[in-house]
Amino acid sequence: MVLCGRVGDYSILLLPLTLTLLYFGGLIVSVVNTINFRRRRSLYPGALINAHLSFCIIGSIAFFCVSAVMWLWSSKYASTHAEHIWRLCVGLWFMFLCRDMPLLIIETQAFLRVGWRQGSFMDASFILQIIFFVSSALASWTTISWYIAGFLERQFGSAMPVDQEGKPSKVPMAPHLRMQLAAAPEHPPALRIQDMRYIIAHPPRHGSSAPNPSWSDSPTRFDAANFSAQPSHVAAVHQGRAFIRGVEDEKQGIAMNNLRALPSEDDAGPHPAVI
Repeated sequence: MVLCGRVGDYSILLLPLTLTLLYFGGLIVSVVNTINFRRRRSLYPGALINAHLSFCIIGSIAFFCVSAVMWLWSSKYASTHAEHIWRLCVGLWFMFLCRDMPLLIIETQAFLRVGWRQGSFMDASFILQIIFFVSSALASWTTISWYIAGFLERQFGSAMPVDQEGKPSKVPMAPHLRMQLAAAPEHPPALRIQDMRYIIAHPPRHGSSAPNPSWSDSPTRFDAANFSAQPSHVAAVHQGRAFIRGVEDEKQGIAMNNLRALPSEDDAGPHPAVI
């Protein structure tokens, strides 16, 4: 459990760890079976014994150098479920091609030459090899067919997506999205930016409970004229002082500490004053 906590979640580790332990035990059984073959040279030909030993070595190399590494990589570093399944399948395919299928063929030939021996270790190894072959063959055939079918559908299927230039696209796309993409203009129109007016409010300088005439709590009493009218007072800043131009086009100078102006970074012109 300490190893599971360090490497990753226990549920993710369960299948790779099970495959690793099962195939490690199967390799030990195959090596012991090879020793039994060599002890019975009178019953089995030398070519069959050497072939069994060779594929035991090849299967061990494939297990320790490829399959076990892929299964550990799947359990520890896979970030998505697809990566987890893909790495598991690659390790299983290597074991099927390098160990399960060749050893089953060799041990089947040995069984046909000698026959069934009750209580023999070689018969138990043959049954175990059949179980390994059937399970790995079904899993390999299913996963390989799944990946090949997905590849063919993406490349040549009826749901193959097409981009704007008519070329096949590798990104899957729903049919209604393709229709909307085909109907959309190549160069969309620019976004319309509405002009915003500065609003003059006349709140008291100090806190007061008097209501502000420019605002209304009820939507039925909303006065649109207060917001659409041109501002009657504009302010400009010059040499540390703010100048306000009134209705009579007269200028009044106010110190900056007595004026609250609306900040704007995009507009350098005069802004309505909030006093």
